[in-house]
Amino acid sequence: MNEVWGMGVNRLVMKLNDRQDPRGPQWVEKPELTKVESSVRRVFENGKMLELSLLDADDFVIRAFHIDSAGRQCRFTLCAADGDRKNRLLEWWESRDSEFRGASRYVDDYFDDRTVCRDVEIAVALALEFSKDGGLSENSMSYFISMWDPLSVEGRRLVAESLSS
Repeated sequence: MNEVWGMGVNRLVMKLNDRQDPRGPQWVEKPELTKVESSVRRVFENGKMLELSLLDADDFVIRAFHIDSAGRQCRFTLCAADGDRKNRLLEWWESRDSEFRGASRYVDDYFDDRTVCRDVEIAVALALEFSKDGGLSENSMSYFISMWDPLSVEGRRLVAESLSS
């Protein structure tokens, strides 16, 4: 049985906010997949954020998938109630084989360009998978790493070096 809807205990909540919507932040409980997809596309295009949270009966977050968009580019993070504190916050990276291309200015900070997604279809696919399954598949999870992962540590070092030269 699907963990998200099993036993009626856990529920999915979507919080979204995009720069073009005068209503400000919105919360949608148990959003339909068409609403998730259209919201991801709108936030990706216009900028701001979208968060999908799987909540338990006491409204505690079990897992959350977050899209932070600067308009036609975004970053993804995944939060989980994991026993290992180093794995509670994960960030999306391109393939582990991709080479360092430099730092990207993203809002007020600089990040390794490999952590910035410019393909709305990736954003839609990840959000729909999280919405349907209450989490991400092993394949999708392979793109999310901890800030303690050697690749992430090396990426931050390379960003710092590129900015100081």
